[in-house]
Amino acid sequence: MKCPYCGNDVDINDETCPYCFKKIDTEENHNLRIQMLKEKYMEKPKPTKNKNSGSNKLLIPVGILGLAASFIKIFNGSSSFFDLFMLILSFSLIIGGIKNKRRKG
Repeated sequence: MKCPYCGNDVDINDETCPYCFKKIDTEENHNLRIQMLKEKYMEKPKPTKNKNSGSNKLLIPVGILGLAASFIKIFNGSSSFFDLFMLILSFSLIIGGIKNKRRKG
């Protein structure tokens, strides 16, 4: 804050200027204190947590389980189109989970 008389910087809590010793307007001082306290103590909005973060944690384990199940059925010789689809879907889940982990840091 600046002194209205001499223009020197004064502390917001000073009632008189330490340079020119003139009394600083208390109403202006009061308003500045209120503004400073509002900025200091007003609640800032808390960042919201991503609602999908819990389901993203399951992408890799579910993908690995699907991959294992697909490989077991394919190597047993009883594979079908559904098993190939499951294999591709499992790879997609694993890759999506890895990308989400890298994106979050």
